[in-house]
Amino acid sequence: MTTKLGKFLVGRGNITEDQLEKAFRAQLVFGGRLGTNLVELGYITEKVLGEALAEILKVPYATFEHLQEIPASVIHLIPKGLSARYRVVPILREEKTLHLAMIDPKDVLVLDEVSFLTGLRVQPWVAPEIRILEALDRFYTVSRKRRFITLTGELNLMKDREGADTVPSKVKTETVAAAATMELPDQEIGLDGKPIHESAVSPFQEIPSHPPAETLGPSTPQAPLPPSLEQWREVESPAPSPAAVPATVPTADPGISLEEAAEFLARAETRDEVAEAVMKFSQSMLRRVGLFLVQKDKVLAWRWIGNGGPAETLRGISVPRNVPSLFSSIRKAKSLFHGPVAPYPATQTLFSRLKADIPRKAVLLAIPIHGKEAVVLFGDNGREGIGEIDLPALQRIALKASVALEVLILKNKIRML
Repeated sequence: MTTKLGKFLVGRGNITEDQLEKAFRAQLVFGGRLGTNLVELGYITEKVLGEALAEILKVPYATFEHLQEIPASVIHLIPKGLSARYRVVPILREEKTLHLAMIDPKDVLVLDEVSFLTGLRVQPWVAPEIRILEALDRFYTVSRKRRFITLTGELNLMKDREGADTVPSKVKTETVAAAATMELPDQEIGLDGKPIHESAVSPFQEIPSHPPAETLGPSTPQAPLPPSLEQWREVESPAPSPAAVPATVPTADPGISLEEAAEFLARAETRDEVAEAVMKFSQSMLRRVGLFLVQKDKVLAWRWIGNGGPAETLRGISVPRNVPSLFSSIRKAKSLFHGPVAPYPATQTLFSRLKADIPRKAVLLAIPIHGKEAVVLFGDNGREGIGEIDLPALQRIALKASVALEVLILKNKIRML
């Protein structure tokens, strides 16, 4: 991307080859994106940078104005930890679409995780590094290096004074100018363009630690943010998304057939629609049904319906994976468990939070994504036991749901190509 941007700006006559070379040298010394260094050196304006990035990446440009006034309900759709790690800021929600400002809008993994977390389609926008970091500071209190605070301050001051997008000549300090012309010492440069000895930790993210979401049983150390989709199941957001609110399907609902469920899954456009199809089919043979998201260190409640009535909210209800619980059974049985429920303390607390009695017997099935356990389907008939149940049919709905979730991810990738 750095090479494309440089060639693009030179080709359009926005900068010279000599200026590009000086910007590369400043980047190696001070870090940051090439565009940030070009603006900091006074070679291009913020507007020129944003429009160039949008044209190269074929996505909309999230301007200074787009990142100023964002509703709290939109900000709360993405937890602070994810936004800070991937440097993304939600700017608008339109029905089932979330518009997301990003430094790298071609990062498909990030788009997948945000889409799965929110249950929404993601429309990526591009914004300069300078403005993304400013927005993270404003909306998520993510610390920035003084360099970026100074740069955005100067840019904002000039906007206020002149009402136009101008070159930040005042920001082009002697130190930056000297770095752009200095001879670099002999040192090995890594694939990321930085000296090999330089720390891999992002220099501008100073994120304070937060207490983990409420868990059931002994507390466990907060793990670092997981890097993959199947491990990412965050519930940090103050306002739960629609996916975090329990379904309110009446317990008297007779459910739907496997064929009807398959049709619903084939047409599903969001993970909520996948969940609804699985829940409705499972209701045809089980009184209480739940879906739980599997994270690296805990299992999180996602959906619940049953004769105890849905919990007021499922946000924050979780069970650590390192203590004996209801979910220990399915780990031992690999993908399917059908049998009595042991009254472990963590299990007792879980059902207490769900406002339901611990069942005599239950069935649990794993719903994998890309071959790894991502969702657990739970079902029981309360204190009456399960009795005869069509286990092959439940296994088939779990398999169909797995394929449906993977299709949603592939659809999002297709939209991004």
